[in-house]
Amino acid sequence: MTDVTLTVNGTIRRASVEPRTSLADYLRDDLRLTGTHLGCEQGVCGACTIVVGGRPVRSCLAFAAACDGADVRTIEGLDSDATMVELRAAFTAEHALQCGFCTPAMLITARDIVQRLPHADDRRVRLELGGNLCRCTGYVGIVRAIRKVLDAHAATRPGAPELPQAAEMARDVRHNTPLPVVSPMPSASSSPPSAKESQPGGGVEIRESFEIHRPREHVWSLFADLRRVTSCVPGAELLEQAGESFKGRIKVKLGPIVANFIGDADLHLDPSSHSGDVSGRGADSGNGSRAQGKMAFTLSSIDATSTKVDATITYSLTGSLAQFGRPGIVRAVVQRLMQDFARAVEDDLAGGAANEGRKPARTELNAISLAVSIFRSEIRSLFSRFTRLFRRK
Repeated sequence: MTDVTLTVNGTIRRASVEPRTSLADYLRDDLRLTGTHLGCEQGVCGACTIVVGGRPVRSCLAFAAACDGADVRTIEGLDSDATMVELRAAFTAEHALQCGFCTPAMLITARDIVQRLPHADDRRVRLELGGNLCRCTGYVGIVRAIRKVLDAHAATRPGAPELPQAAEMARDVRHNTPLPVVSPMPSASSSPPSAKESQPGGGVEIRESFEIHRPREHVWSLFADLRRVTSCVPGAELLEQAGESFKGRIKVKLGPIVANFIGDADLHLDPSSHSGDVSGRGADSGNGSRAQGKMAFTLSSIDATSTKVDATITYSLTGSLAQFGRPGIVRAVVQRLMQDFARAVEDDLAGGAANEGRKPARTELNAISLAVSIFRSEIRSLFSRFTRLFRRK
């Protein structure tokens, strides 16, 4: 046995441990500090990250005996730490956690980033997070939460020096290994042509096209009338309008999941090109989720009686509803909403002025048919990838 003296979370601890006892095991088994999680126990997953001597360390690789005399901080000892308080709030607001297994160590690494690299950009944040694996979030919410705290701190420290280039920064990465800066979503090539996902700036982009069996000028007249176009969107309601700015509500129910967003938006139209865009932001009062996004659209004539609508939707979603923002689900929901919207536009144009201000009857999506749509979409995507792989060979 080896005698060890450690300062753990501000308290001096003395113990006799076997030379092979890891620091993680000592903290969990002897001191009952179970916020330090054990995953791979090979220094890969980073779930056991704690602070030793002011630096993040993988405690599964450190022997307790080798840390004699060290100052150790676990997640429990950072409960009232000012930076940690900010990070916990940001992680909650940006939905930076799901199962929570990696969260204590992720917070410790995030604290180190904020304190050591006050001007880190997204690429550097991802590089620093390379030693902490998360199987749930795709890192988007985590990066966003860390940047939120960094930006808040930067606002109070004007005139600070610029961040070094990535090649120079990489030399002082401490316990982490590089995390490739890649989109957490599948690439556009893995999706059917009608709906493509990407991650520009952390948001999700979906492209969708559909046909309306009416002349382009007729369709444009409806698109230029905010109240008429709103009445064609399932679950949407126009609350206030002042020029090109308006306030609205949209409610979509998918089985037991209900989203009821209220927010503000701005509409811009270009009659010369038959195009426009609407950008907005809103919140769901029921669960605190927040969304912001933009939809750009262009109308083109297929022939004298039909119009093609090309729409690009870019959005970001935070809060509890973000866990349902998987590519297959989002694609299926958008496609179904677009189908309902196209039908409503045709009905409105067929009925003329008599239909102005009417509300669509359906504001819910059938969970069973939607699940079938998602399954079919994923099968098509899998088959497409298999076909490309076979052709390469």
